[in-house]
Amino acid sequence: MSRSAACCVLIRDGQQHCYVDIWACLRRELIWGPDEFEAWLVAGGEADEEPEDLCGVAVVDFDTKVLAWGEVDSLPRRRAWLLYSQLLQHAWPGFSFSEIASSDLQRVVCDLLDLPFDPEDDEEWDDRPEDVQAAASDFLPGMWEDDDGDEDDDQDEPPFSEDNQGAWVTIVDETGEVSQRGLVELSEEVLSGKGFVLAELIALQPVDLPAEKFVTEGLLFDQQQRRMVYWGQGGEKLVRKLQTGWPDWTVETLLDGYLQQCQASGQAGVPMSDAEVLGGFLPGLLSNKRLDMANLLGAMGGSLKKSAIKATGCLTFVLALPILLVAVFTGLWEESGYALLGLVVIVVIGFKVIEAKVKSKIQNVLGSSDDAMQEQRPPVAGPMDEAERRKRMDQMLKACQLPTLAEAEPYFDDVQQMLLGLDD
Repeated sequence: MSRSAACCVLIRDGQQHCYVDIWACLRRELIWGPDEFEAWLVAGGEADEEPEDLCGVAVVDFDTKVLAWGEVDSLPRRRAWLLYSQLLQHAWPGFSFSEIASSDLQRVVCDLLDLPFDPEDDEEWDDRPEDVQAAASDFLPGMWEDDDGDEDDDQDEPPFSEDNQGAWVTIVDETGEVSQRGLVELSEEVLSGKGFVLAELIALQPVDLPAEKFVTEGLLFDQQQRRMVYWGQGGEKLVRKLQTGWPDWTVETLLDGYLQQCQASGQAGVPMSDAEVLGGFLPGLLSNKRLDMANLLGAMGGSLKKSAIKATGCLTFVLALPILLVAVFTGLWEESGYALLGLVVIVVIGFKVIEAKVKSKIQNVLGSSDDAMQEQRPPVAGPMDEAERRKRMDQMLKACQLPTLAEAEPYFDDVQQMLLGLDD
C-alpha cells in the first residue's frame, strides 16, 4: 500500500540530512520551533529512500537560517495561513520563510537529493469548473431543469451558507452600480478571461453580500478603473493566472480582501474574528496523536458506529411495532414481552457480529502497513503532554497578540476534532 509521507531535509555545516515521516502534518510539527522539530526528526533516523507519495516538504537550512516548506493539504483560508505564519515566525526567531507550492514539492525534493525529475509527476490537478454556467449550477439552487422542465434541486442549500460555501464575485460596472454573484469556485473561464465572462456573470442570479466564513475566495471586478482584486487560497499563483488572462486589467491581491470587497460594495459585511479563524486549525496543532490510516479510520469509525447504533435502534422499533400492536389488540402482553426480548437479543447479537467482521476486515487490510508505521520517532514534535501543549500554545498566542485558546475554543472545527481525537 502506497503511504503518503513528508520529506524533510536539514542542512547544517553544508551537510544534508534527509528524513521521512509517514502521514506527517508538517504545520503541526513545525510550530514548536527548530530545536524540537530537529529532535523529533532525528529520533526516527534518516530515510533510506525517497517516499513514493509526497504530502509535504520542509527544508531547514540552519546555516542561512531559512525554512522553506509546503504541504498538499494546505490551510483552506488565506487568513488562516496568515495567522499561522505569525505563530511560526514567533516559534522560529531569526529565520526567514519561503512557501513551497504543492505543485513544486516533487521538484524541490529531486533537486535537493539529486534525483531525476519528470515534470509530469508533479502536475497539479485542478478540478475547477470550466465555465461560468457550470460553476453557478453547482452553487445556485434551480440552475438546471430536467427533461420535464422542472427545476433540478441537486443544490437545495441557499448560496453562502454552512453547507454551500463558495466564491464571492463583486462587479462594479462603468456607472458605479454594484452587483454580487456567487459561484462554487472561480471557473477556468473567469481566470483566463475567455469569452464574455463579465456578461455571463451579470446574467446570473444576484446574491446577498455573504458572511466571510462562508466564502472560500473572492474576486472584485472594478470596470471603472479596469482593476481586479483577488483574495483566497489560490494566492499568488492564481493572481499570476489572472494577470495572464486579463492583460489589460490591473490585478492585485490583498490580505484583507474580504473587508476591501465589502468596502467596494458599500456594506459592512460580517467578517470573521481572529478567534474564529484560529478555531479552524488550532485543534490540528494541539493534537498529540500520530496521523495514520488506522487512527483516521478509527476516529471516523467511532462516528459511523454512533450513526449505526441510531439506525439499529430505529430498525428495532420498526420490527417491534407489529409485536406491540398484537399485544394491544389481543392482550397477550406476557407473550409479546418475551417476543420483544428475543428480538432485542437477536438484533444486538447481529450488530456485534457485523461490527466484528468489519473490524477484522479493516485490520487485515491495514495490518501490514500499520506495523511498518510503528517508528522510533515520537508521534508528534513538541511536548507530548496535552496540558503542556495547550500551555505552550497559549503562550505563543499571547506573544503574537492573538486570541487565547479559551477565546478560540468555541470555534474549534468539529471535523478536525473528530479526526484528531480531541472530542474524546
